[in-house]
Amino acid sequence: MPSPIVYFNGRYMPVATAKISILDQGVLYGHGVFDTMRAYGGTVFRLADHLDRLIANAADAGIAMQSKRLAIEQAIDGVLHRNKLADARVRVTVTAGAGGDGPMLPAKGPPNIFVTCGPLRHPLAKGYEAVIASARRSSTSRTGRLKSTNYLESLLARAGAKSKGADEAIFLTEKGAVAEGSASNIFFVRRGTLFTPSLDCGILAGVTRAVVLRLAREVGMQVNEGAFQRAALLGAEECFLTNAVIEVMPVLAVDGRTIGNGKPGEVTRRLQRAYAELVGKETGAR
Repeated sequence: MPSPIVYFNGRYMPVATAKISILDQGVLYGHGVFDTMRAYGGTVFRLADHLDRLIANAADAGIAMQSKRLAIEQAIDGVLHRNKLADARVRVTVTAGAGGDGPMLPAKGPPNIFVTCGPLRHPLAKGYEAVIASARRSSTSRTGRLKSTNYLESLLARAGAKSKGADEAIFLTEKGAVAEGSASNIFFVRRGTLFTPSLDCGILAGVTRAVVLRLAREVGMQVNEGAFQRAALLGAEECFLTNAVIEVMPVLAVDGRTIGNGKPGEVTRRLQRAYAELVGKETGAR
């Protein structure tokens, strides 16, 4: 089976030959950012939004890469074409590079930029089960708002969820408010109103989250962004998670407690349909 082709600092190569220095600050300190997106029929949905966030996150992390935008756009097309993938998961990773002696902010060396893609592993169609993570997200942390390569806290939370037979871990803030999933944003429905944690809770500004909020308001749903306690989530009639890969994923239970009737609700289904229609309209797929 041929080795997947990746883009690395201006060149395409087999993944096995792509190398990064052991002195790279991304390796030594987790000093880097990334973005994951989804291609439909060879076109990445909301590519501009994903690249806007990636470049802004890199700037916040002291990594200058604004001039690389066009090259990244071309690299995404390049890896999809070379790997003969139309429907795929795409990731762009940027590390701070190996310049400097010890940790430095802003980064001194030129960044390393690599683009990878792979076939989609389709998530559970029926929905997810989730647990509340034992660790807390800090609502004042700058890194919590970045899609950073320093991802250990999320990995540990996800592993803890898997050990309990769940699919995702949900973080609370240090004040006990619902924050986000280990790799997703969270929404829930109570008495017809759609609730989601606000960005003030220290969460990632998800691209899919923003799309869903816009779709909900366009169809006349009442939307409430704010700080909501765990009890509000557990008492919800519906709950779902969002990210670029899983799109709008129903949550059927949290901490073993069934949400609603344990099946995807009508609001969730409505937003799934609206999201799919928008994807088709913007990508020409579906």
